[in-house]
Amino acid sequence: MGIKESLEAASNVYVKENLLMVAINGSIVNNGWKLLEESYSSSDFFSLFSKKDSPLKRMSIKASALGNMLKVNFIGERASRSSMEDIIESNIYEISKTMNVNMYVTDDIELQNEILIHNTVCLVIRELEDKLA
Repeated sequence: MGIKESLEAASNVYVKENLLMVAINGSIVNNGWKLLEESYSSSDFFSLFSKKDSPLKRMSIKASALGNMLKVNFIGERASRSSMEDIIESNIYEISKTMNVNMYVTDDIELQNEILIHNTVCLVIRELEDKLA
């Protein structure tokens, strides 16, 4: 593989990761969450969401590219209840998922396995809400 092909392959990886993050964010928004903020750099991603009827005050996603894998941290934050409960219990809970980018985005930069993305996101949100309810 020449330099040109290597550069194209490297840039394709970031395009794939961006598309996967857009799909993850889309699944969250389709679950009734409002996207408040998002930031995409070459290999790091951040998104912040809120939902009125959720036990979570807000939820954020921090993701990093690791080769052809995307490490996605879903972070739920419960609204403060009382200072004593805040001391005893954490108001933050985090779930990490590592996703193989090639499983969700083809070499032609087409999204695939969208139902799996959606189901994974729904399960993570449910687990965050159950843990922090």
